[in-house]
Amino acid sequence: HQGFIPWDDDLDLNMLRCDYEQLPKLLKQEYGDKYQCVGANISYNSKFPFMKVERVDTQIRNIYHTSNDVHHVGVDIFPIDNIPNNLLKRIWHGLCLNAIQYLALCVTFYNEKDCYSTQLLRSSKEGRKKINFRLFVGNIIAKIFNDHTLNKYFDLLAAKYKHSATQCVSIPTGREH
Repeated sequence: HQGFIPWDDDLDLNMLRCDYEQLPKLLKQEYGDKYQCVGANISYNSKFPFMKVERVDTQIRNIYHTSNDVHHVGVDIFPIDNIPNNLLKRIWHGLCLNAIQYLALCVTFYNEKDCYSTQLLRSSKEGRKKINFRLFVGNIIAKIFNDHTLNKYFDLLAAKYKHSATQCVSIPTGREH
């Protein structure tokens, strides 16, 4: 886009898993209640498989949530995780993460089916096909898992190799891993 990404309203940062896991405690010690960390294995109110650091005295509305949700201005923090050196294990690990992330996203879309982004997608034929399929999948999966549980499992699987000495690393939420 040669500049700001039109649909992205925040800053994204990456950090090693060991630092990523320490950040909530350090922010609390340094800044008290000025910031909050939300994420799959940090808080229950996260709808994402990564951490968001939010300034609690701000509010923001975005196209991915319904109007009654309160969100804060924040920064997305993505962990950099060790992944297997073996190519086949690495591919399998990435495919499993992609599948879990997709299912969680479908459940989130299903739960937020009246949000502005869903309405935008429905405005085109191609968008309607994509969102209708995601809503269909989300409806089925939501009967078994909620999006938070899927995101929590995603994060646990992404961190599976954190104590392994590997030569390869990945940002697990990225499409290419």
